[in-house]
Amino acid sequence: MSILGLGEILLRLSPPGLGPLNTTRALDVHVGGCEANTLATLSGLGLSTRLLSAVPEHALGDLAIHSLRMSGMDCSQIARLPYRIGTYYCENGFASRPSSVVYDRTDSAINYLRVEDLDLDRLFTGQRWFYVSGITLALSGQVRELAFFLADQARHRGVRLAFDVNYRSKLWDYDTARPVLTRMARQADLLMAAAADMAGLFGLAPHEDSPAALGESWRLLCEQIGPRHIAATRRLVFSHNHHRYQGCCLSPEGELGISREYDLHILERVGGGDAFSAGMLYSVVNGAKAQQCADFATACAVLKHSLPGDHALMHADEIRRLAGNNSAVMQR
Repeated sequence: MSILGLGEILLRLSPPGLGPLNTTRALDVHVGGCEANTLATLSGLGLSTRLLSAVPEHALGDLAIHSLRMSGMDCSQIARLPYRIGTYYCENGFASRPSSVVYDRTDSAINYLRVEDLDLDRLFTGQRWFYVSGITLALSGQVRELAFFLADQARHRGVRLAFDVNYRSKLWDYDTARPVLTRMARQADLLMAAAADMAGLFGLAPHEDSPAALGESWRLLCEQIGPRHIAATRRLVFSHNHHRYQGCCLSPEGELGISREYDLHILERVGGGDAFSAGMLYSVVNGAKAQQCADFATACAVLKHSLPGDHALMHADEIRRLAGNNSAVMQR
């Protein structure tokens, strides 16, 4: 099973440790991006993945591609163009101080990908899923046009669509985002859509904050747009580094899977949602039931919160051990 993604490759620049951006004199560098993170984790889990993107022709482009290749990802469709690489600056939070992100990604290389420059037969050869997120749709009109064109191509070629809504208020306003996100969500075979997405995009606010109520809003959505996999996490924040965390999944057959709740102590917040998406895709393509999907995807995200970097390479067995509640036992 092979999965194609479209998304921007980014460099994350963060002060070492827990220092603030406004006084730092050094920055650590990580390679990431929503789709890149998800595909890298899937590659580590043993699935074939391919990323369509663009990076500069200079050393920073080399850095990005080398990092992703280490996961086993197919980087042959990452174009080298004479434009900049997108970056974001992330100040890591602690206790009552939240993390803070500054984006610097305007006019980056992915905005110069053109449909006419793509070999579509080569791009889609062997692919069974196409994955894209709302972050990519927010980048520019050119990237949105490309994303919807590829989603249409995927449907015509029998390739299934996975979509993570992933609204980011620092990239676009909600009035602009709503019709775009709704249009892609309606096409998705696997939709990552939390309670806020249900309310904002479809007017289906759960009547209470519970997995059962979220599942009911998903079932109402499926009555409108047809059966599909829908998944999301629920997060209760006590402090920046201490959360309660739970994942839920609805199958096209209407079965609701609800993971156990995790008391989550966080080393790395970045990439947790991407790891959940990876765990869901991995489970769905392997034919797992709704409960298995929820358990595996949530454990994948929980494990990622304990690992540094935007993406992490994890083995399916260690994720299953965590889902089975015995990962704290020393493995020897």
